[in-house]
Amino acid sequence: MIASRRWIALAKRGLRSACAALALSTLVVGAAADPPDELTVTGRYPGPPLWRVSSGAHELWIFGMLSVIPKDITWGSVIVERVIGRADEVLLPPGVDAAARNPFRYIGLFFRVRKLSRNEDGAPLKDVLPSDLYARYATIRDRYGGPRSLEKERPAVVAGRLYARAIDASGLTFGGKLQSSIERLARDAHVKRTDTEVRADPGDLLDAAQALSRQAEIDCFATVLASIENDLPGIAARARAWAVGDIEALRRFDYPDIEGECLSFAGTSEGLRSTLRRAEDAWLTAAQRALAENGTTFAALGVGELLRPDGPLARLRELGYEVREP
Repeated sequence: MIASRRWIALAKRGLRSACAALALSTLVVGAAADPPDELTVTGRYPGPPLWRVSSGAHELWIFGMLSVIPKDITWGSVIVERVIGRADEVLLPPGVDAAARNPFRYIGLFFRVRKLSRNEDGAPLKDVLPSDLYARYATIRDRYGGPRSLEKERPAVVAGRLYARAIDASGLTFGGKLQSSIERLARDAHVKRTDTEVRADPGDLLDAAQALSRQAEIDCFATVLASIENDLPGIAARARAWAVGDIEALRRFDYPDIEGECLSFAGTSEGLRSTLRRAEDAWLTAAQRALAENGTTFAALGVGELLRPDGPLARLRELGYEVREP
């Protein structure tokens, strides 16, 4: 029995990271590995001002997050704390919950993930990628100390793990810590937290990963490599602007959409694309409900999403809500 529990715990950990790595919808961030710790809230770096969406006396305040932020940052915003303190509800970000609810599935899914993480017939990455692309990869791998064990894994997994190493070497880290800190503030203030994630069967996501065409995966791999080669200085500058709340600088930056580019390639599963659309729609529905029921609601979304011409703010504006930008 003890051994069975250990296997189930191992399988659960493997599914959390590997399903994300295999499903291209969460390729880059999901491959970063362990869940992040919370940030220390000290008030040193406030982040950007808040966006406000309103309908009469009902208001939704939105904090703009980044997927990549300066490493070891101590974040704290008096405005965020005050809004959460008087909020009726905190909406959690959109996303996909692919957790297996049946513990008897964990082990089977875990071994399926392990199999799908590797190339067919155990082919090394050198035999899977075009020679010029492999040469670029090898240069980046050696620059950031990527382990040789990556050579047996499929391009989608390798790309995510290499991207995580490049981010770490650039003095940056993934921004999931921000959401952990926001949720702690909500817990401390005894504010209702609403999960807006859509449910997805992990088996379905693995089916989508299995159906992914080799060419689409190679195209996505090339996109991630290009981001590592060209985008890191801009990502670092954007992270610094975010930390000090420089909203004008944030408006000037580009927000490379690796996820969107990967999902646009021919041969990518329509299931992955539709799941992401469902996730954004679910958050929008929750925001409309909160604006109808609550006096004050707090939420956090990516800055790139907030500035996107067809993003959630633009959609709320089209629905007749008043949107005030910082």
